[in-house]
Amino acid sequence: MVTKQRETVCRGLLRNARAMSLEHQREIESWKPVKAGKRGFIPGYIPYIGRDYFSPPSGGPRILAYALSQNLRGTESFAKEWAENWDKGLDRQNQKPDGAAMHPFDTGHIPILASLLRSHVLGRKPKAQESIYREIAATNLSKFSFRSRDGKRATDNETSLRRCSEWFSRLEVEKLDPDFLLCCGNRVYAIVREQLVSAAPKAVVIHVAFPSLLVINRHYHRNKRFHAEHLRAGDLLELVSAADRDRPVDHGQTIAQIIKRDEYYFAEMLVRIKHDWQT
Repeated sequence: MVTKQRETVCRGLLRNARAMSLEHQREIESWKPVKAGKRGFIPGYIPYIGRDYFSPPSGGPRILAYALSQNLRGTESFAKEWAENWDKGLDRQNQKPDGAAMHPFDTGHIPILASLLRSHVLGRKPKAQESIYREIAATNLSKFSFRSRDGKRATDNETSLRRCSEWFSRLEVEKLDPDFLLCCGNRVYAIVREQLVSAAPKAVVIHVAFPSLLVINRHYHRNKRFHAEHLRAGDLLELVSAADRDRPVDHGQTIAQIIKRDEYYFAEMLVRIKHDWQT
């Protein structure tokens, strides 16, 4: 029944993503998004949805995480594949069991944040096999990519963020019916509060700093002063399932290594999580 529910939701979201990409293609192209080989239109897409999202084995909450946008390069081979094969392009975030084609997810940061949130809500440490990857959903607000004129720098398009929230994300929130909306960054938080909370009136909105190394190294580096409210890496690790701690993520590091490296960031975000849930 749970598997069927996930399949039904995925089919509905895929139909919508295809329809919105076709209906609004001309308008989207006027924003000058990245194209495959400068010519191939790349469609929008549906979220990564863990296979047990609708009935988490841990008994934990449904968590839907939003980041900003998937900033592709048009020269990448998978961009061409997604432009030519819309079936794969529309469902690109569910193609690999260990990744979501979404940078802050594939670096391990969003799964770690979701693990901390889940443990706090449940009031316990996760059991060894309670992988967070099976239980969460995640995607970007903007379904299209933008880069600077020289192609060297990823940029975000405000119009895309808001239109995609209307065309794609509202239905995502309605169908996934999350208990928590985990918002990565100020812009995501603002748009979710403005445009999406009405689609999930029971959901608690959690606001975390965007988990990029640029942000972390500038504001949450390991030399920051820890306070009594901050957990250290060893305690943070216990709030992540044993099944996930040794999972390899971006650049060959493991979840455990990411927690140790970005210890202050995760300690501070857990403080924020606790605050946002209480208020």
